[in-house]
Amino acid sequence: MTAEKLPMIISAAVLGLAGFLGYNFIYLPRQEQVAQLQMRIAEERSMQQEQADVAKLMAEFDQLRARLPKEPDPSWLAQEVAALSQQAGIQLANLSQELPQAREDVLHLAVALEFSSPYHQLGTFIDLIEQSEYFLQVEHLDMSPSLVAYTGRVDPVVRMVVGTWYVPPVRGLPGPTARAAQP
Repeated sequence: MTAEKLPMIISAAVLGLAGFLGYNFIYLPRQEQVAQLQMRIAEERSMQQEQADVAKLMAEFDQLRARLPKEPDPSWLAQEVAALSQQAGIQLANLSQELPQAREDVLHLAVALEFSSPYHQLGTFIDLIEQSEYFLQVEHLDMSPSLVAYTGRVDPVVRMVVGTWYVPPVRGLPGPTARAAQP
């Protein structure tokens, strides 16, 4: 080896060693940190998206919950059905509240009705029940013909059961639902 090549060999060795050390002790650890940060950013974005989805579902839940009775009292349902029958021009002959029945975590509320009306008014009444701002459903409908003497028409006697569900407030959920559930 000549003296002229010795500084180049030492420079190359130092440069190689510096490159090796820089790559293994600086670049690789930083790349691992960058990969961890990118993974945490992806997790955070995913969590934020999930939180937004939950918030959207809770808003929908609160809107739907507003269509359910606030209390497990069947008299509310009886009043609502009586008001709808008046809107349809139907005079109820009998309106009775059925006993609430517990099913899993909800309470079933129902009222039984009996009335006589033309088919058109019956259809209007059922439509009003279906279009109600509350979740109401016709659970049973039985019709039998009855002669109305003064008109000469046959209007059916209708026996109907209209029901809904009471769902107690869910504790531990964010938003108005949780506020309603707190005593």
